[in-house]
Formats: sequence, structure tokens, C-alpha cells
Amino acid sequence: MSFGSELFRRTVAQVGGQPSAAVLLERDRLRTPDSPLDEDTDLKSLISEVNRDIVRIFGRKVALKLRLTSTDSYGVLDSVVPHFTELDGHQIPARRQGSGLIALQSLVLLMCIGNVRKANGENFFMVVEEPELHVPPPTQRQLLQLMQQLATQTVITTHSPTVASMPDPHRITLLTKKDGILKATRLLEKPLEERDTNFRRSLYLSDRTATLSAIMQPAVIVPEGKTEAVWLRLLSRVADLSESKAASQQASFTHMVGVIPTKDAQVVRTYTELARVHSLITCLVDGDYAGRSYTEELSKASPPCERIVCWPTAWTIERVVVWICEADPSVLTDPDLAEIGVPTATSELFSYLGPDSHKTDEVVHVRLADAIACNSACTRRVVHVLSTLGSIATGRDVAEGSAVPRQLDNGTSTLWTITDELPGI
Repeated sequence: MSFGSELFRRTVAQVGGQPSAAVLLERDRLRTPDSPLDEDTDLKSLISEVNRDIVRIFGRKVALKLRLTSTDSYGVLDSVVPHFTELDGHQIPARRQGSGLIALQSLVLLMCIGNVRKANGENFFMVVEEPELHVPPPTQRQLLQLMQQLATQTVITTHSPTVASMPDPHRITLLTKKDGILKATRLLEKPLEERDTNFRRSLYLSDRTATLSAIMQPAVIVPEGKTEAVWLRLLSRVADLSESKAASQQASFTHMVGVIPTKDAQVVRTYTELARVHSLITCLVDGDYAGRSYTEELSKASPPCERIVCWPTAWTIERVVVWICEADPSVLTDPDLAEIGVPTATSELFSYLGPDSHKTDEVVHVRLADAIACNSACTRRVVHVLSTLGSIATGRDVAEGSAVPRQLDNGTSTLWTITDELPGI
């Protein structure tokens, strides 16, 4: 917000006006300051020497004066530096503020122009690139709401799911570039209707941020239900905390794969919804009868799901968690788990996590994941499971003995079955 900024000068010209009277007063004051620098006792001897030399060289008396500006009107304007003051009264120059406030100055100026145009009944289009940079999430949402209220049309590019989830789902466009070809796909082709199914409203409204966060990844996994999605995200956090530097050099599950918050028993419909938006989707189903049924439906979907992963026979996500804990059963003796009644024997853990007990209890899930994260033997199994899923989802080589692929009858879908006896890591 200085006159060295073209945007500021334009804003002044359109919204206010040149502060001519104040500039002239300041110009005159600076020409004849009360305590000029050249009369300072520390400088006076130097100034006198310079003046004597000028007289010898030019033959006429010329006095050196030191002033803070060029003492014309332009000099005053060029010297203006914006400051911001809070309740303590200290004036801090804008350039000494945080990068967020520095970046916001241009946006604030644009909004001033927009307010004037809106008041005059004129159009105002705003295009903003990555507003999330240097601005905390609460401020991001407030800024976007202000822009949407002010502008006739707002176009925003972002890598932030928080920012991307602000508009209505039919106004969100996903840009992808593959093999040099840029593709733009709307999240929804038309607005959601009041009579839309609960699973679509959940996917695009209440879970929109999580959905967008997942489809922004290179690969996507659609699990069988919401509990599976919660566990995969918790295990991803465990893997992030425990993966070695060597492992992190490879494309890991947490960096390459997004997990969709699938509404329970809606894996097929969720896949069908998102297949139009993302080209690399893998569906994950249980190793029971329902899982086999979903596999058949997914292979017949339009388009058919190319990658389907199935847990070992009769396994569910809870059995996977038990297998992880079996690496070191002492993990279940953690005091935080005892406090909420988690059994100390792995043989009892499956029923405790099952549908008749704590299947949807996220407090239990979080505490158990925290305990696993502190146990190296258990975390190795977490990393193994996720790296297997990540390799399948991203089309990379799968570790031998971890999963067995089988081409399904439609000639398009591949069913990856996690080995019935997972390696005893």
C-alpha cells in the first residue's frame, strides 16, 4: 500500500483521490525541517569541509543540505511506507509484518475497487491463485466468503482441500495433466437436489473436504465403508511417523493414495460416482460373502473397476488390525487402552472391535492407533500392509507373496487378493 505500487495508485484514483493538500504540507515541512541532519553536531564538521571544497572548485558558495526526500511532491509520495498499528500503539512497517499480511494487501486493495464497482452496478471478476499460501485456514474461509459476496464471478486455483471445498460441488473443477494432456472435470455436472440420496449428500456435502483431499492424490482407494476409511487414515498416520528414510524415498501410501470416506455398503455406487472424475481408482473389499458380491458388481460397473483389492478369506479391517497387534501383543497393555477396556489378549480383540461392540467407536480406534505407533514390531506390519495397497493402487510392482492378482471374466478388472497367510513380519 504505497505509491510505488501501480495497484495502489489505481485504487487511489478510482476509490479516493490524490491527497494533494497533505502532500504539499509535508513537502514544505521536509524542505525546512526543525532539526536538519546537516546541522547535527556529529555531521557538522564534515558538511563544513564539503562546503569549503565546493567553493574552491566552483568559485561560488553552495551549501550542502541533507533532506529525507527529494522535497518535491513525487518525492513525498515515493517515500510513503505503510505501517500497521495494533492496540499497543506500536507502528510496524508492512514489510516487517508476516508474509500473510504482506500478501493480503493486494487482495484488500482489489476488494476496495470491487466495492466501488458493485455500488455503481458494474461487473467485477476476481481471479486468485492459491489463496491458502501464508494464510491460516480460518482466514482462508473468511476471505473466500468475502470474495464470493463481492465479485460477480470468482475463479480460484488451489492445492488446498479446505479452500477447494468452499464452493458448491457443481462449481468445483478438477484439473489433471497426464501424458501432456490437460483435462478439466467438474466434481458434479449439476447441483445436488433436495431428493438426492444420503450417500451422495454425504460424499459431496458433509464429507466434501475429505473427498476432495482424496481425489487430489495421484491414486484413490474406495474402501467398503466409513470404518475402513477411518482405519486406513489412522494407519497412514502411524506409517508417516514410523517409515524409515529409505522407505520414504519410495512412493508411499500416505504420499500417493487418497482414501474416500465411503458411506457404509456404498462402495459400488461411490466408485461409479468418482470414476468420471479420477482415472486411477482402486476399490477395497472384505474377504467375506459381501465382499465377493461387491467384486462382481464392480467388475460389471460402467466403466468396470480395473483394480479391486480383497482382504484374505473371511478377513475384515478389524482382523487386519488384530494381525498388526499380533506382531507384539504387549502393545495391548498400554495404560491408555486399559483405561477404556481394550482386552490385553489379541484373541479377544477381534470381537471387541467388531460390529457388536466398538466397530464405530473412533475413540477406541485413535487410542489403539496411538499405541501401535509406539511399537516398532507393529508399525512394520502397518507399513507392509499400506505399501502393498499403495503399490496396487499406483500400478507399481507388488512385493512377492503379499498379494495374488487374478484377471476377472470381463477381461478388464484385476482382483488382487491379499495373501491368506500374511508374511510373518
